[in-house]
Amino acid sequence: HYNLLSANPKKTSHGDSRVAKWSKSDLQEHMMELVTWCRTTNSKCILRETSPQHFDNKAGDGLYPGEAQANTCMSEAPASFKTLNQWRNDVMYEAIGKVVSKFGAREEDGGFLRVMPIFDKLAGLDANHHRTAKDMNEQLNVDYYKFDDCTHFTLEANIWEPWHISLTEVLEGIVDG
Repeated sequence: HYNLLSANPKKTSHGDSRVAKWSKSDLQEHMMELVTWCRTTNSKCILRETSPQHFDNKAGDGLYPGEAQANTCMSEAPASFKTLNQWRNDVMYEAIGKVVSKFGAREEDGGFLRVMPIFDKLAGLDANHHRTAKDMNEQLNVDYYKFDDCTHFTLEANIWEPWHISLTEVLEGIVDG
């Protein structure tokens, strides 16, 4: 997910203002601004796909079902990764498509815009999310985690290896390009 700070942060489920909860229209607006800036300033930009969420919900799409429900992570990866919802990635690719249509995909001026694919590489790693809310509260000696975290991944090698491979592939494409 996009952890972008807002000038007017909204309260999170933990009662603090660290991360704003953005709507789809907020993300669309800011993604268009970012991608347009990358293209019009001839900047060297590498964006990354968001990683999949693995919440066990009625839709089976992995998305956070909201605080009104007890949140647990999927006990196993879905039979098809296509069932996992990746609306944030759709917003990013849509913005890139619009900007390229408007300004072109030229790169001879030194700038570039690349995407680091990560979603599919992490889709099957449903068991590699952070510990349960109870474990997080005990380890951190707090009591505000109410739900399991099925969004953020642990810092284990089998999680970081796909990230490094994806970034390496993008960088090799730029050098070879």
